[in-house]
Amino acid sequence: VECPLLRAGHAGWDDAVLIWNGMVAKTPALVLQPTSAAHVAAAVGFARDHGLLLSIKGGGHNMAGTSIAEGGLTLDMSRMRDVTVDPDARLAHVGPGCLLQDVDRATQAHGLATPLGFISKVGVAGLTLGGGFGYLTRRFGWTVDNLEEVEIVTADGEIRTANRDENANLFWALRGGGGNFGVV
Repeated sequence: VECPLLRAGHAGWDDAVLIWNGMVAKTPALVLQPTSAAHVAAAVGFARDHGLLLSIKGGGHNMAGTSIAEGGLTLDMSRMRDVTVDPDARLAHVGPGCLLQDVDRATQAHGLATPLGFISKVGVAGLTLGGGFGYLTRRFGWTVDNLEEVEIVTADGEIRTANRDENANLFWALRGGGGNFGVV
């Protein structure tokens, strides 16, 4: 793939493996920083074919530290931080490496908001798929209640869309079944 592949000692390594919970001390063998779903699909296939542990780091705030696979391949999604807002449809399209501050900045420009949490440095993908509780939750529901659709790379390396109509069972699982359904 044509995206950064980091090993210990490379420029950017320390930031790529830095996670919020400093008590978790794990070191992956490799960190890939994908910039597209195609890169993610290639990485999933590579990890599967070579029996590597695979972990995904969005914002790096997972309390248990599961965003770093000891001795495995970590996908650092920080290069996928695009947010586009369709103010008429009242939808934000959010990249998997986005932090709350990215979404807040983009939606507030249109007078919109969503219940995203409390701390601007938290990753949107992990927060959302974990339920997502924020300042606006009492009025607008959990963050995941506002999720309309995901693009996901499943373990077979396929890029799929999941929403209420397409791959509905997968969408249902993503909205409360925990992790390990794929890379969103």
